[in-house]
Amino acid sequence: MRFLGCVPLSGIRVGHTNSAVMTNATAARSAGTNYGPYDRQTGHEQLHIQFQGAGCPPFVNYEELTAARDILAKKGSFEKGVYTWIDEQGKRHNKDGHAATVECATGQELVIPPARFADPINMNPEAYDWIEIASGLRRKELGSFTEAETRVSFLRLEDGVSYEVSPTEQATLLFVRSGTGDVDGQTISERDGIMLDPSDSGVTFTATGTLDLFVLALPKLSDLRRAVQ
Repeated sequence: MRFLGCVPLSGIRVGHTNSAVMTNATAARSAGTNYGPYDRQTGHEQLHIQFQGAGCPPFVNYEELTAARDILAKKGSFEKGVYTWIDEQGKRHNKDGHAATVECATGQELVIPPARFADPINMNPEAYDWIEIASGLRRKELGSFTEAETRVSFLRLEDGVSYEVSPTEQATLLFVRSGTGDVDGQTISERDGIMLDPSDSGVTFTATGTLDLFVLALPKLSDLRRAVQ
């Protein structure tokens, strides 16, 4: 299971509790927490990110899941989220489609961890204040989650401002919400993304006009490996 984050880009998503997540709001959902069903209205778009979180088994990537699904499809079928197959004795079986696919990919039973949060966490960035960390450079800190310190924040660079992002022990995604600029001379604009791994060199952002970035610092893998149940 995974930690899941969503950043709506346009439109409104209505959650299962009938609460609306407005444009540019950010939602965090941990493994084991129910977050559906929900409606996606026409025109709704979102940045949808899934990754291994604290208290979870290793993340299974989409290539591995696709390969496992192809294997299962040779002896059964998927319909409405359920995988169905008939065994050698002619007995029919039904299983959650995702669980069946993960178990095929890993060879291990999928164990859903206990929910750490009773409900999804919906954060409204508009209710947070910008903190100036240098001239023409501001940050909004939305939250830091669990012992592995998954961090969600926003950066704003004013026209002409440059900011160097150095690698840390956390892989970091920087996603352009709005505006234009460049990264080490390469032009970037709305919906471009840069993934900075711990082994990478630092990068420098320079804004052309106002540049807004969504920043997600992924869990510290070293902390996940050291975790004691």
